[in-house]
Amino acid sequence: TKTPRPTSTPKPTKTPVPTATATPVPEPVRISGSGQTVTEPFLPPESVSRISFTHSGRRNFIVKSYAEDGDETTLVNEIGNYSGSRALYSSGSTFLEINADGDWTVLVEPITV
Repeated sequence: TKTPRPTSTPKPTKTPVPTATATPVPEPVRISGSGQTVTEPFLPPESVSRISFTHSGRRNFIVKSYAEDGDETTLVNEIGNYSGSRALYSSGSTFLEINADGDWTVLVEPITV
């Protein structure tokens, strides 16, 4: 009987280096209006987000946030035109009570490193 010839040993192949998976950045929340309003509840992009405001007016501009658990925080209490940012701490849904005499904008965005 004939003994079969040994086959050649396969050559090792290079294992590809894993690539990083991009983590999606949560979408910012944009709200705008004029005068007094209570916003619809929204979910901030992160548990700690940056909330930025603008106000074009001559009288008080007061913004309070209300959390799901009933926690109330005054974010802004200024007179006249205003532009500024603060940290917004939230563990869930939040809504804003805005008292203004002019146009205003709110931008809630994740704080990026």
